[in-house]
Order: sequence, then C-alpha cells, then structure tokens
Amino acid sequence: MKSPTAIIAVDSSTHARSMSAKELGDFIIAEWKGVCVKLASLKPYVEVSFERLDAGEAICGYTSKPTFCECVLGRTYNAVKFMLAGGNSRNGEQAITESHNAAPVLRPLL
Repeated sequence: MKSPTAIIAVDSSTHARSMSAKELGDFIIAEWKGVCVKLASLKPYVEVSFERLDAGEAICGYTSKPTFCECVLGRTYNAVKFMLAGGNSRNGEQAITESHNAAPVLRPLL
C-alpha cells in the first residue's frame, strides 16, 4: 500500500487558511522539526496562527501568542514578531525568504 502524501500548495497563505486549528498546529510542529527549517519559511502559517489566536482560537492547546511562540516554535514572541515584520531593514538583511512561494512539495504523511 502506498503511503499517503500531502501536497503543500503554491500559495502557502491559502493553504494555511484552509486548515483547521489542529491541522495548522500539527503542520507547524511537523515542519519545524525538519532539518534546517528557517522560521521565515513558515511565515504564512505563523501569520494565520496569530490571526486565529487573536480571534480566541486555541492552536495546539495554546491561546496566547507568547506561549505559542515559546512552546511550539522555540522562539521568543519578540523574535517571531521580528521575523513577521521582515527582519532588520537597516542592515539590509531580510528574514523573509522566497521559499514559501516555492513549487508544490510532496511529503509523506506520518
């Protein structure tokens, strides 16, 4: 029997919005555990998570942005806000990468 696969949409923001709170949280956790994943590559998913947290929804059992950031992403709330804002424009470095606009990726579901 073939293992099931997930197709990650070209438009990550649309993909993130189509997920339930549980699916969104599970996706972020699964992707974050990947080797050498940059936080910026999960930007659309983190943005949707923040929108849902603002609306009072729980993501992975967390209802506040600071605890979600620290417990799920392993980063401080300020570090995540910095990434969402695009990094430090004064030194020319940008935290945002083009990786979230990449072509679809097939991954086995665990």
